[in-house]
Amino acid sequence: MDVGKIKIADQSDFDRLKELCEIHDDWTQVYRSDMTLVWTRANDVSDFNMVKVRPLYSFDLFSHYRQHFRACASGKASSILKPRHWF
Repeated sequence: MDVGKIKIADQSDFDRLKELCEIHDDWTQVYRSDMTLVWTRANDVSDFNMVKVRPLYSFDLFSHYRQHFRACASGKASSILKPRHWF
């Protein structure tokens, strides 16, 4: 993945994106709350910093929605499946 170049993404581009998301070396954490983490990092191409944001969930969001959609499909949806709070 080269900044400033347009091309069809290949596997190396996806690997680089995954690395940027998962590895925090050379990133500065600038914000932390119960729900969100934010990092920034300078780059060689622009005066603007790169920004990386990670939301934190207090429950398994995907598991919740799988249960909800199964219940809706079977006609058994109930308020029990609603999360305590929405993000």
